[in-house]
Amino acid sequence: MGDFRLNHLTISKIVKKRNEPPEVEFGKKVYKDEISKGFSQEIVSSYFKKHSIEKSFFDEYQDGTVPRFQFNLDNYLNSTKTEEDFLVFSKNIVEILREKMANTPASVGGHLVVADIKMKYNFVFVALLNETNAFKVEGTDELFVEKILDINHLAMAGFINIDFYNFYLEDKNKVRYYISFLKGLRDVAKYFVDFLGALGGKVELKEQTQHFVRALVSYLDSLGLTDEEKEEKKYQIYKYIIDIQKNGEAVSIDTISSMISSENPSGFKEYVQDPNNNYNIDTVIDRVDTERIRKLVKFRYKDKDFSVSFKIEKYKDKIKIVKAGGKYKFVVDEPPEGLIDNLKKEGIREIPDDGKD
Repeated sequence: MGDFRLNHLTISKIVKKRNEPPEVEFGKKVYKDEISKGFSQEIVSSYFKKHSIEKSFFDEYQDGTVPRFQFNLDNYLNSTKTEEDFLVFSKNIVEILREKMANTPASVGGHLVVADIKMKYNFVFVALLNETNAFKVEGTDELFVEKILDINHLAMAGFINIDFYNFYLEDKNKVRYYISFLKGLRDVAKYFVDFLGALGGKVELKEQTQHFVRALVSYLDSLGLTDEEKEEKKYQIYKYIIDIQKNGEAVSIDTISSMISSENPSGFKEYVQDPNNNYNIDTVIDRVDTERIRKLVKFRYKDKDFSVSFKIEKYKDKIKIVKAGGKYKFVVDEPPEGLIDNLKKEGIREIPDDGKD
């Protein structure tokens, strides 16, 4: 995940059963110790591995007012960001969530983690974990981070990229989406989006990835490259995206643009930003759908005596690994005709099927 700093973290408990009003135990302590840092890193890691991440921005009401979450966030960001400032911010947004839950009979409670963190970018995140029996030090009112609950209970979460938010406030053309949120275990999630103050017309992770893939393929096609050159470019970009996302960092269109052409390092960036091309892509993408990106490239294996590559989505159901007598066979159903012809020319024997495999 690279450099990671925990500035502040609070935990509040929301007790709510279906069709009952919620009760809240507000977090009274700000955590920033190593145990809390590890806990917040687990939440971040779990969040960015999810495929149900959606992107949005704060709703801009026609009457000029801003969502209450945004109002409280702005107050915190404009403060000196002391522990007391963060406690006020945390308490205010927990109160907003309590009201949203009160108006949503099917919602249930859990622990709301609010954190101010620094990775490559600055983030404020809120995470609702649907574990209700955790964090209490027996005989006290203190919440206890060391007893980390199962991060698999991450039900809903929202991340605000503070740097992207500031870019947006400076120039709305710099970045479109600075909020991302997770709809996890529960179907009833509209109230959580409303709690964040996010615009309902959000962009899904898969949707932005599809836009990116479509733009990349189209741009490479426009360059007059050979098929081999295009495949190599795609593979380099695929490796860059996979590697950088392992570190929790954002994908840079500037970097990809320069990877495609050193002679025209801004060409791809200008291509995706051209409104006539209608690509809904930010110049910095905080997350892409890696499963979709994998379809860009061929599977590759190579050692000193053997190499193979193929489109995994085309051949994954046609390739079999057969184990018999302690040995393996690599079987390809319906291989390309040209491959068979070339193998025969090299003296590879054709063996009739005896029906035993």
